[in-house]
Order: sequence, then structure tokens, then C-alpha cells
Amino acid sequence: MLIYKDYIRVINDYLIPSLGSRLITNIDYAALENFEAERIRKMGRNPTSSTLHTQNAALNRVFDEAVIRGFLTEAFK
Repeated sequence: MLIYKDYIRVINDYLIPSLGSRLITNIDYAALENFEAERIRKMGRNPTSSTLHTQNAALNRVFDEAVIRGFLTEAFK
């Protein structure tokens, strides 16, 4: 369950401050680039691969929840 605490921290500390003012359907490439720049600025360094993995997983959980709630549709490959 420790990983879920990490996801909550990432969502509260990084995702909401950077992306929280946008509708989930308006998170585009430019918004993600802005998120990346804000993350580096906030951390004061480039994130490690482990940090990137955790933060990407948290963002994917947000998108998964948006699909479950009907805010987004799932794209199939």
C-alpha cells in the first residue's frame, strides 16, 4: 500500500498544482511539457527514472479513473 501513498503525494504535490486547472480532456502535449518543466523547477533537478516511473504511473491512474467515470474514452491500439 506504500505505492498508493506515493501516488497520492504525486497527485497532490505535482499533478494538481500543474494540471489541476485544466479539464481532463484538455490535457494535451503542451500541458504535459509544461508539467515536465514545472516538475524540474520544483525539484531543482532532473527527476530520476524511478521518480518518472512513479509520477507517470500516478498520472495514468488519474486517466484510468477518468475513463471509469466516463470523462474520457479508452483508445485502443
